[in-house]
Amino acid sequence: MKKAISLNLKTWVLLSLTMFVGGTFIGCQEEVDQSNRFTFKGEVIATHLENNPEKYSHFVEILNKASIGVKSEGTLFKTLSTYGAYTCFAPTNEAVEKFVQEQYDIYKTSVENNAIAPDKYPIIETGITSPNVSDLSEEKCTEIARNHVIEDEFKTVDFSAGFSLPKTSMSYRTILTNTDIVDSKRVYYVGINNSEIIEPDIATYNGTVHSIAEVINPSTDNAAEILNQSDGISIFREALNRTGLQNLLAKFELEKNYDNTMQAKKFDGQPGQTPLYPETKNQGFTLLIEPNEVLMDPTKNSFGMTIATWQDMAEFAEKVYGSEPGYEEVYDHPKNALFKFLSYHIIDRQLDFVKNGVGGWIMEGYDRNSFNSESNMDQHYDWSDYFETYLPYDEWTYTDEELEALRNGDVDEGCMIKVTRPYTNAEFKNDVVINLCNTTPSDLMSYHTNIRVLSQTKAQALFPETLGNIALDPENAKIHFIDKILVYNENEMIKNIINERMRWDPISCFPELTTNRVRWNFNTGLFTYIPAGGDDSPNERQFCKRLRARNNDTEIFYLRPYPTGEMQYTNFQGDELLIEGKYDAEYRLPHVPAGTYEIRIGFSMSTRRGVVQFYLDGAICGIPTDMRMDEANKNRIGWFSDEELTEDEISDEEKAMRNRGYMKAPASILVGNKTPMRDSSNAMRRIVATNLDLEPTKEGHWLRVKNVTEASVGAEEFNQDYLEIVPKSIYNNPANPEDRF
Repeated sequence: MKKAISLNLKTWVLLSLTMFVGGTFIGCQEEVDQSNRFTFKGEVIATHLENNPEKYSHFVEILNKASIGVKSEGTLFKTLSTYGAYTCFAPTNEAVEKFVQEQYDIYKTSVENNAIAPDKYPIIETGITSPNVSDLSEEKCTEIARNHVIEDEFKTVDFSAGFSLPKTSMSYRTILTNTDIVDSKRVYYVGINNSEIIEPDIATYNGTVHSIAEVINPSTDNAAEILNQSDGISIFREALNRTGLQNLLAKFELEKNYDNTMQAKKFDGQPGQTPLYPETKNQGFTLLIEPNEVLMDPTKNSFGMTIATWQDMAEFAEKVYGSEPGYEEVYDHPKNALFKFLSYHIIDRQLDFVKNGVGGWIMEGYDRNSFNSESNMDQHYDWSDYFETYLPYDEWTYTDEELEALRNGDVDEGCMIKVTRPYTNAEFKNDVVINLCNTTPSDLMSYHTNIRVLSQTKAQALFPETLGNIALDPENAKIHFIDKILVYNENEMIKNIINERMRWDPISCFPELTTNRVRWNFNTGLFTYIPAGGDDSPNERQFCKRLRARNNDTEIFYLRPYPTGEMQYTNFQGDELLIEGKYDAEYRLPHVPAGTYEIRIGFSMSTRRGVVQFYLDGAICGIPTDMRMDEANKNRIGWFSDEELTEDEISDEEKAMRNRGYMKAPASILVGNKTPMRDSSNAMRRIVATNLDLEPTKEGHWLRVKNVTEASVGAEEFNQDYLEIVPKSIYNNPANPEDRF
């Protein structure tokens, strides 16, 4: 059974005075269908487990010792006794006993070997130091239990071979699913270890139980360690080792003594509720890998090379990138071609690109009960996102300290990669594509554009001889296979790949929010406080390296997609960045290649908004922008309705609006699944700067927002729905004017 509350659309700001950030959201409650209320006359998940001790007594003991969360009281067993919709993968007693014994044996053997040769055999800390289930610590019970529970309901009909469920477990790990036919019977498996579901789809009043034959045990290995588990990527792996980039991929904790119990600041938009505080502060990666079979195929590159060894890969990299003189064989140096080649394969956060993936990429629709991007974004258009890799720009010199930082991934200046869900392209309609190119690329780049991202299962099917039956699931990274060789070409990016209006949700500008499950995490509350430091608040940590406060009166929040009773407001990607108070804050814009651009932000008017002054790299940008919602402000902006106007009249009105520094919202984003955002008089695009010559710099370009509301009371809000960086060839092309989408 599903929740009675309708959560089919995540909703936000835009069309009326009842918008969430407009101040009256408190009155917009979820409407409960009383006819569909659950009557608790039977079992909930907890009582089902408890009523079958011959199967689940060990798991019940674990659930009773497992805490819900850092700041929450009670146990996970109590949670599974309450109203809601959960999926519980319940390991049998035999499965728990087997797991505990195996983990204890690993620990015990490592201790014994360490006593003999401590330099050769480190102690392996499994967290289990006794073969008895009753001796499990509360910490280990919490880890085990949260790996087996999802705060949403999934039946086996929702499983797809080789794909993860569209929501993480309570431990924020993806749950892989698989299926097979055994003795003419359909069998289902879950987890990276393919635990068989021996009794599926047990219905209870608050969710579904699947009885499983093995404990789900996600890997605690980092990406550098787990790459050793497949010989089918040996060429790529050996090259990583030669460049030293495996050291980067071994990183995880950004702040070893991170304190997630600190008190978040209040959010005036929701009085009576305390925002969450980010639970973790870790570093994550997405790794794009060419299997050996792709590298060894001479038809896959313009040079006709067979790349069979890491040395061959280095030779190929020299042809594409070229090392700077003197660095041809210094493979662990950022000026070396092989280093450049591999660093462009590493993205600065954990992302799932495949269908039904969890945790990073909105274009697939990430939460079926909350916000559906498939209906929010008109599928007559291709939707792209843009991410930064670890390939540094090489147009300036580096100090020794900067070079060391580059090797460790600490310098924030990566070249861009484009990821597209190409709905309109028949060839790639069901794919996720890297560096989609709709024009004609150069001879070289014709081999290295339009690269498909493959699920691990699909990669196995395409390259069975080299990949075999693999399952690479490191703790600190997402690993995806690709079907072509990935290279970066600056001229190609400018002319063909990103010669377009680039649009970001501002939240996607901050990798930490995706990696640490602040973004896309519906296991918890509606909004999260983002600590951002500040010149006069030295004791507050800065959570995102690209987002910072400039004073102590700045309060920054991440707002999750959330449905209101009216079910009619929609943001670009459902969530938003909101800054409150007598704020003065800034964030680093995404790196784009050198060129002339226009910078815009999308926002929604509201009675809670104030007046904001924009700065770019410290320079003031035009006159202040009034974000308050009143007719006088709309008239100053010059918003108009397209109804009953000719195309020529619409064009004239758009020009007049641009002259005031504004544009209507995009037509491709749909409000209430059907109405273009362009038709909303509360949705605006503000042109922050135009004809702006941007050059990549070590520091990056920073957009600053400052509250300049007259007689400010410190409760005004700055809202940003999306960011646009637009090349001059798009916004100033009389022969081919920019579209309205």
